[in-house]
Amino acid sequence: MSTTKKIISMIVMVALVMTMATVAIVSTSAAAKVYFEDSLSWGNINAYCYGGDGELLGTWPGKACTDEGNGVWSIELNGAPEAIIFHANDDANQTSNIPFAGDNMIAKLTGEWIQGDYKMVAVAEFSAYETAPAATDDTAATDDVPATDAPATTEAPATTEAPATTAPVVNPAETGIDVDGTIYDVPAGTTVTYTATVTADQLFEDVQAYVAYDSTVLELVRITSDDANVADWIVEGPARCPNLNNVLFNGGIDGVVKFNASDVTGFDFTDGKVLVTLEFVVKDTAYSAIELVVDEMTIKGGAESYFTDGAASVTDGITIVETLTFEEEKETTPDETEPTTAEPTEPTTAEPTTAEPTTAAPVTTAPTDAPSTTVPAPATSDATGVQGTTATDPADVVITGATTYIYIALAMMAMAACAVVVLRKKVNG
Repeated sequence: MSTTKKIISMIVMVALVMTMATVAIVSTSAAAKVYFEDSLSWGNINAYCYGGDGELLGTWPGKACTDEGNGVWSIELNGAPEAIIFHANDDANQTSNIPFAGDNMIAKLTGEWIQGDYKMVAVAEFSAYETAPAATDDTAATDDVPATDAPATTEAPATTEAPATTAPVVNPAETGIDVDGTIYDVPAGTTVTYTATVTADQLFEDVQAYVAYDSTVLELVRITSDDANVADWIVEGPARCPNLNNVLFNGGIDGVVKFNASDVTGFDFTDGKVLVTLEFVVKDTAYSAIELVVDEMTIKGGAESYFTDGAASVTDGITIVETLTFEEEKETTPDETEPTTAEPTEPTTAEPTTAEPTTAAPVTTAPTDAPSTTVPAPATSDATGVQGTTATDPADVVITGATTYIYIALAMMAMAACAVVVLRKKVNG
């Protein structure tokens, strides 16, 4: 009996241990809700996760997130992955691999871009998320006291007057595209080419930079790959940065084109070369600017850098020239078209009346007893049917070109026939 009790006790203990383990597993893999702050307005965010409990949101591109409003998106997880990636389900906008940090966390972009496995990705980090209900409760509380809140809100217009006074300083009133202080007036619909040329007195081994532009005024012209298996940036990078090796190019960010490259042998720009060239289509003539910002440009050997963290040049010996080129529209003036209408009238003055001295006269070399063959010749000298008149007789039509040769051939045949007739008469005589 005691043996039976021992066996039952052991079974109960094993069951309790298994139950506790199951609870522990469930607790570590409980449902979690995480958020993403879309500060760059990518829109239509997807989430993908891997590692830990596996691909909880399916294979790439994962699952669409829920729009919480105000640029915040959310996704629920039935487990604990190793890392999460938020992306816009396109070929450009994607976060780095963000280590999973638990429930009720929000991923925010740091503003830094790094090279991922296939393209440039935006660095993001998780932090505690202050839920929306807390914010709405505060809003509701202010709505309950409209009388006292109204004067407070009327003070806001006074503060908005200050930006109005500073706006003309930051954004000039004139239209056009501002490139390094030069404003180009370009009609809408025109394709323009922006070029940054660098001259450096030493070789540099890496460069990290970006070109900023106003996407509401300018539309970036992209270069796409003809091969569906090749990413666009692989062909676009060498085309836009023709003098850089191993270039990584990202033109999919709204209003920003990022690129970087490195080569331990160094990039030689001592004679001045194109660093980057971009094409845009002008959508609007409103004022906008195109600006090159160099975050880093390390001189070969790594001892010093021309640029550091987007600051002004920290080492002498480098110049950057930015230009904008485009084909100006050519206006057609009346003077250019007038000669084309006048030219057709000139040939009318050159009437082919000079055909009068016909070469039919050589028939006089034939015997005198055959003058009748020379009668048709004068008829060809009548040029009254040349321009605009109706010829009543084929003989009145001016003979030109190949027709002249035909008539000459017929005349010669007639002369030959006359000569034969004359010779036969002489022989018979």
